[in-house]
Amino acid sequence: MRCTFQIKFMESQNFFEAFTEFIVTIMLSSFANDLEFFINECKSLKKPYNNYFQKPTFDTWINIGEWLSKSLRRLKNDRDKWELLVELFGNPDDDFLETLMKKFKFFEKFKLFLKKI
Repeated sequence: MRCTFQIKFMESQNFFEAFTEFIVTIMLSSFANDLEFFINECKSLKKPYNNYFQKPTFDTWINIGEWLSKSLRRLKNDRDKWELLVELFGNPDDDFLETLMKKFKFFEKFKLFLKKI
């Protein structure tokens, strides 16, 4: 089968969507280890739109990832909450959490690219 630009593009989009879902699932799973903490720390964040969990799209996953990344960045400034969060994530290397806090900047650029085509 001949690979066209469109096929390659769709495969790339599928990869990035799956990768985004994977990263967001890691973040949600970690926050969900302490549901009360998650609710208290994330309730003030702007939700992507009403009922966004009912019809997940690539855009939705990106928005949730950005939403959770924002929480990570904010919580890093509070030593007690940060220590709890690190524990909820399973005490990973600092680089791992730094990557989660910054990773969605790339996906935001990819989302803008998708809107242009």
